Amino acid sequence: MGYHVSIACDLFNPSDIERIYGLGHVMDRCDHIQIPEFRANPRFLTPLLRLSYTRHILQMFTDTDADLVFSTQSSSFVLPKRIFHFVYNAIDLYSYPPAAAPLRLHHPWEIRHARLRDLFVDVLKEPAREVLRKSSKLVWKKRREGQDWLFAIGSIVLTDIRKKGHTNSSLAFPPCRVDFTPKFPKKRQVIQAARIVPEKRLELYLEIASRLPDYRFILVGKNPQKLRELYPGYSQRLLSRMPSNMTYVEALVRERPELLEESKVYLYTGIEAGIGLAVVEAVAAGCIPFSPDGAGATDVLRALGVGDVYLTADEAAAKIRATLEKEAHQDEIIGISQRAQKFGPEAFKKWVKEIVQPADAKPTEGPS
Repeated sequence: MGYHVSIACDLFNPSDIERIYGLGHVMDRCDHIQIPEFRANPRFLTPLLRLSYTRHILQMFTDTDADLVFSTQSSSFVLPKRIFHFVYNAIDLYSYPPAAAPLRLHHPWEIRHARLRDLFVDVLKEPAREVLRKSSKLVWKKRREGQDWLFAIGSIVLTDIRKKGHTNSSLAFPPCRVDFTPKFPKKRQVIQAARIVPEKRLELYLEIASRLPDYRFILVGKNPQKLRELYPGYSQRLLSRMPSNMTYVEALVRERPELLEESKVYLYTGIEAGIGLAVVEAVAAGCIPFSPDGAGATDVLRALGVGDVYLTADEAAAKIRATLEKEAHQDEIIGISQRAQKFGPEAFKKWVKEIVQPADAKPTEGPS
């Protein structure tokens, strides 16, 4: 569209971005504006470190001459221009940087010293929470009265941020990779692709797999060093409990697309409020998706008219068994795959072009 693009972020490695996302070399043509990397060390001081970090970077772009600003994770930056924020969780509006996670203790295996933990809870946590809450409210009050706009990545997120008074918001769907080719005949197997972190509730995936021993389950996992440091010992404990009918493949879906393309069912177990890209990719590969009822992934199921939800492991196992045993015709699978185009890059590009209008233009809803 004739715009020059700069990327303001802490870590910037175009070759890694290409390896993971396959965007071509578009990132090479962008300028990089360095933002200091947040480091939660020592971890028990994370709330105070976040306050200090946010204060340090808050005013970094007060003199920007950018015509348009997108924040792909809701930020605390104060700019003289309209910012379009993509919000995956309402708590991100009051919690910066998003990578630092909400103000809460991490999982027990991360806390090695009980006395230190108690000190953190009693002395640091609540005061830091209150300071952050008050400062965030001041920032977002200013934004509600200004030009900023919030794009909620999921209907649950939209409901949450509107309850907090952010009427300057609408629903948006992120761009997803949809260039998959379903393989026939589909294998009667179940798959999930996820980072190996507790938020994905992969214990439930193992539990459902153990209820269906006659069918193969595949877990395509991302488990880099940073995640292993964040959750010490978690991946080892999880993978040591895999039932005999489950296979673990450490890879990116982009590296092993055939695993999605040959599978019949995609079983999602996370309960994030935002829409999961992996579910859309699975539909594009011709998988029938299942999601926990009430998770953000249900937006995908509703929008595309495919798949089903579940509440318990027993319910999920029963529904998946019925789906695996039912014959799926090639035309039916191709039809499912084509529905994913609704979330594809071309739909997103068209939507972005509609947004890039004069500053007084009202933002449109996300692609539908």
